[in-house]
This record gives sequence, structure tokens and C-alpha cells, in this order.
Amino acid sequence: MKHKSLLFFIILLLPLLAACRATNDTEMDNEIVPEPTVAINAEAKCPDAPVGTTLFTNLEDGFCLLLPDGYAVDDSLTSSSGGTETAVYVDSPLDATHPRLFITVENANGRSLDEITTAKAAEIEASTGSSPTWTFGIMLGDSAANQFEQVPGQDLSRQVVAVRNGRFYTLTFTPDDASADAYADMQTLYDTVLGSFNFLWHA
Repeated sequence: MKHKSLLFFIILLLPLLAACRATNDTEMDNEIVPEPTVAINAEAKCPDAPVGTTLFTNLEDGFCLLLPDGYAVDDSLTSSSGGTETAVYVDSPLDATHPRLFITVENANGRSLDEITTAKAAEIEASTGSSPTWTFGIMLGDSAANQFEQVPGQDLSRQVVAVRNGRFYTLTFTPDDASADAYADMQTLYDTVLGSFNFLWHA
């Protein structure tokens, strides 16, 4: 009789155990497993320098590019806002008779490209009293960039802005004035730089 009672108890217990197991399996299936962290930073390949060009690499600011032969580079400068600055020139950074390029790199402080572009447009408009001419959707390396044309200053300049890895890049080419003697050479410098610019680390 005792054996029959024990057997009856076990039969009653089996459905309960099965229900508990099903519940645990469901909870395990619904458990969120974090995705593995993937290292997405990888060194980019700088372009080979064909005849008539020179490769320049700036490891600190994270970029490389080609320059037409004949240009000197000073990458030890500091911008007026405290960022780093690289000057590309022929005789000196102050020589306005030849094309020049200034590359500044600053902390973006969490701002997006759109936010920086809007702020820069407002700054130019405040200083000139008119809306700047700009071009959206160009590329700097593999990053989206925007461009301002004929920005007033000591010389009219063409400025390309981009945001990469939390840093704000500005490339300023002078003179952006079709009547200037150095304009054609500036266009060659611009085409060479934008056609070869690479960020050293992927976003």
C-alpha cells in the first residue's frame, strides 16, 4: 500500500517538474546576451606618391595626403583656438603670392558636422553681413564633409570641414579667387589633397 501511495505521489509530481523546466528554458531563451565588442579601429592605407607628388603623414592628427612637389610643411603650429595646425606653403606660411593650405584639428566637443557647419555659417555671416556660399555632401577621405567657398579674410579662402573620431578638421585653401595669379595652382593643390586624403584610423 505504501508503494502505491509513493507511486501516486511521483505521478502527480512529474507534470510540475516538467512545467518548471519549460519555464527555465523560456527564461534562458529570452536572456539578452551582449554582443561581443569588435575592435573597429584599423590603420588605413596611405596612397602611393606618383611622380610629381610627395606623401605627407601626420600621425598625431591622424591623416595622410599627397602634395604637389615644391611645397613645404610645418606641422608644429597651434591654431588661434588652441588646436593643432599644419601649414602647407611654398616660401613661407605668410607668402600670399603662392597657394597655401592650413589644416586645423580641434576637439569637436560632441558636436556633429551639421552643428559645426551651422555655427561656422553663422560666424561668416556675422562678419560679412551676407550668407556664405557652401557645398554639402563632399567627402574628405571616407568621411562626409561640407565646404565653404570664398570666405573673406586676408585672402578669399575655400574651407572644408569634417568631424572624425570626436575631432573637428578644417582645411583652408587660399586664394579662392579666380582673378588671383595663384588660383590655378591653388586648384591643383586642392584637387591633389582632396583626391588623396586619408584618415589613419577608421571611425
